Amino acid sequence: MENDEKLNPIAHAHNARALTTKLQELGEEAREIIAAGVPKNTRRTYNAQWRKFHLWCAEHDRCALPTEAETLILYLTARSHEVKVTTLNVALAAITVAHREAGYADWAATDLQGVRVFMRGLRRTKSMAPEKKAALFLADIAKGLLPSLLARHVQTRALILVGFFAALRRSELVGLNIADVEKIPNGYRLMIWHSKTDKTDEGQVVSVPRTGGPLCPSTALSAWIEQRDGGIEALFTSRGGGRMTVDTVVFRVKAVARRAGLDPALYAGHSLRSGFVTEAARHSAGEHEIMKITRHRSERTVRGYIQEGTLGANHPGLLIAAAFEEQE
Repeated sequence: MENDEKLNPIAHAHNARALTTKLQELGEEAREIIAAGVPKNTRRTYNAQWRKFHLWCAEHDRCALPTEAETLILYLTARSHEVKVTTLNVALAAITVAHREAGYADWAATDLQGVRVFMRGLRRTKSMAPEKKAALFLADIAKGLLPSLLARHVQTRALILVGFFAALRRSELVGLNIADVEKIPNGYRLMIWHSKTDKTDEGQVVSVPRTGGPLCPSTALSAWIEQRDGGIEALFTSRGGGRMTVDTVVFRVKAVARRAGLDPALYAGHSLRSGFVTEAARHSAGEHEIMKITRHRSERTVRGYIQEGTLGANHPGLLIAAAFEEQE
């Protein structure tokens, strides 16, 4: 066979091209498989971060792909004036993924000279304390929801109450499809297919309770399902008829907070989830019962909410003060 190829270079070139084409096809298939392994929300975040870096490089006449250490450090410095270090870590991951998908195997942004040292220094000079948004409580939600029967307001009521009572993340709320919702005797059963704590997308089941009263999340969800456009896959929709975005969830949470007389700058999508955990803790719900709803893997995380929500309630100083008053 080897001699035949030497005697017939045309046939050899044809075989080489066929092999190259086959490898290209396999490479494309591999990239598709890899892409499928990255959750949609993560990919959207990475794409957004990569676009920011690419635009910055174009604006400053720098090469984005492949990028150099100096370019990356200058970009990180500029962005550090606007965002937290945690966001810069996401940007580094996005830039790494973009390079690897472009064919730079085993390439990593943090392997570029000086990048790790820069990030270490940045953590020391820039506060790493997480900027926690305030928890939105049920009393505030009651003040902030509109009683209107307009479709947008009916949807907002369902969005807010389901987000609160099911302790959902904003990405989980907008990721819900109508096919993921099932009516059950005690409310609704929701199937969450993509979640921060479900790395393999096996799916997680959460419930929306039937509580009764004007703030019943099950009643609110039923009302929205009756009004929504049945031809749309997404449970919560945009004005244009597509899937609601996470930014819209944030906007509507802030609107509820504002109508309740609160500073909307202090609230975001996570305020619903943290509000549920905090209130549950205040009403003496157990750690494990709370974790069944939130699906937290770390007890430490939930304890942080519980300690914050019950701060001062069991303070030993109360016993001291009570004993002192008895002596008086």
